[in-house]
Amino acid sequence: MAKIDGSLFSSDQKVSAEAIFEAYGDCPDCSNPLQIRYANKSAFLGCTTYPACEYKKSLTDNSITTIKVMVDTPCPQCDQTLAIKKGRYGLFVSCVDFPTCNFIGSIKHQTDTKVSCPQCHTGHLLEKTNKYGKKFYSCNAYPNCKFVLNDKPVARTCPECQSTIMIESSATQLHCVKPTCHGVINNDNNSSR
Repeated sequence: MAKIDGSLFSSDQKVSAEAIFEAYGDCPDCSNPLQIRYANKSAFLGCTTYPACEYKKSLTDNSITTIKVMVDTPCPQCDQTLAIKKGRYGLFVSCVDFPTCNFIGSIKHQTDTKVSCPQCHTGHLLEKTNKYGKKFYSCNAYPNCKFVLNDKPVARTCPECQSTIMIESSATQLHCVKPTCHGVINNDNNSSR
């Protein structure tokens, strides 16, 4: 992502206009100067002759760039080659024939916990990582089942409510997954997170 020049936001209008001209030039539609405009709590470049000229340009770079083409990996939808790309939400795997084929895969590793989902009873819980690097556990039947946990699930029965899974909230104790139940047992496995 490109850095935004701090002088563009200077309170001195002359310095700000000169910095905008150096960075972006004049309006490509009408050749008049550009200025920073604000709408819906976001900034963008717009022509100074608005509304006569409606040119606008985003200050953030939302383009998708190809990092590496994986030559020997075919797309599961169209048999073209897959590529690692970088977009506004990070790295992802996508087909090189993007407008025609819309296959998108994740680079993030998902580990199966082998614990069945207590909500849908058909799926099982996967360990996933959010965009900030924090682990969470969700059902593999998503979007049909939207069960999510922040703590590691363990296939143990709660002694109070008979729930089929408990969560590892500390290294020594397991707590019931249901917020209304106060079932607690000692963790015999002492498995690390």
